[in-house]
Amino acid sequence: MRLRRPSEPPPWHLHLLRTGGDMADHVGPVRLAAEAARAAIHRIVPCPALDLLLRRAGPEATLPDLGLAAVALEPRLMALNGDPSARAFGRSLHDGALVRVLVHEAHHCLRMAGPGYGRTLGEALVSEGLAGAFVSAALGTVPEPWEDAVGEATLLRHWPAPDILAAPCDHGRWFAGTGDLPLWIGYALGYRIASRWAMLTRPKGRDWTEVSARAVIETAALA
Repeated sequence: MRLRRPSEPPPWHLHLLRTGGDMADHVGPVRLAAEAARAAIHRIVPCPALDLLLRRAGPEATLPDLGLAAVALEPRLMALNGDPSARAFGRSLHDGALVRVLVHEAHHCLRMAGPGYGRTLGEALVSEGLAGAFVSAALGTVPEPWEDAVGEATLLRHWPAPDILAAPCDHGRWFAGTGDLPLWIGYALGYRIASRWAMLTRPKGRDWTEVSARAVIETAALA
């Protein structure tokens, strides 16, 4: 049995779900991406052991531009949906997209173990924005298309008032484009808020996962 060095993060455990269709042919690239994500996270904040469920899914449960999607279920549990029939799926396994997705969702898991994802719009914006900014910090990457989906004028026009930030989050309206707001406006706002906070505070370690939504919003408002 190989002993883990003290500086190494605990392992992530991959569980292959088969009832929705076999994903065994894709286990190798997923393991490599998970290792890269785990190492990148651990360079900034202690990365706990996680269980990662790998399951086959259709386009309704994946991002069309990636052919995959992940979701944080609990502080130590993530699920990764893959659609091998999607044109982008194979590319996403190898071009870094899967690593970015895993780092993003793992940040949600870490935050669930601390202050939580949150229920209000402000808390959701901060949780999504912090996860996106954390990916950029950990991997040196640019914002995802949904985090850079609208221009400055649109962001300013839709900047929520304090009472709206404190209200329960309508996730579909703010993040999925199901209502009257521009598609992905919530991701773009969140990334802008979290990026401003990071620029001003230079977070280290658990600052990335344990800062309160209120502190992030108040700091970003000063920028």
